[in-house]
Amino acid sequence: STVAETKTCLAGCRRGEEFRGMVLTQGELEMIRAEAFSDDLPIDMATMAAWTAEEAARYFETGGEVVPTACQENAVFQIAPAPPVQLARKARIAFLHGTAGNEKIFRMQTMPLIRAIDSIADVFIIEGFQKVHEDNAQAVGI
Repeated sequence: STVAETKTCLAGCRRGEEFRGMVLTQGELEMIRAEAFSDDLPIDMATMAAWTAEEAARYFETGGEVVPTACQENAVFQIAPAPPVQLARKARIAFLHGTAGNEKIFRMQTMPLIRAIDSIADVFIIEGFQKVHEDNAQAVGI
């Protein structure tokens, strides 16, 4: 498993043991809650992220009466950051200029940024292909 997948619960959750796997996300909890028709129960991410999907389902299905005993207090996670990724090439960033602009103007406007990231990224500015209509208020300056 990766460093990012190893989480230690600091509030005694899971009896203080280290566990491997991903925590529940807000979206997953909302889906489990909806399946149990328990939209009236709040989601407390600080506590519920430590639960398994089965524990969350039981909580919502019982109307909040069955709370996983190891996680009744707010659990706080210490999540180790993922190790840095070394690319074999520089990152690629694509920009698209706004209305009534073009590649040349956008490059001039963003030149300080482009110079600042030149060592880590290749920048591509994409020229739009649609013409600006004369009644566009932004077209006056062109």
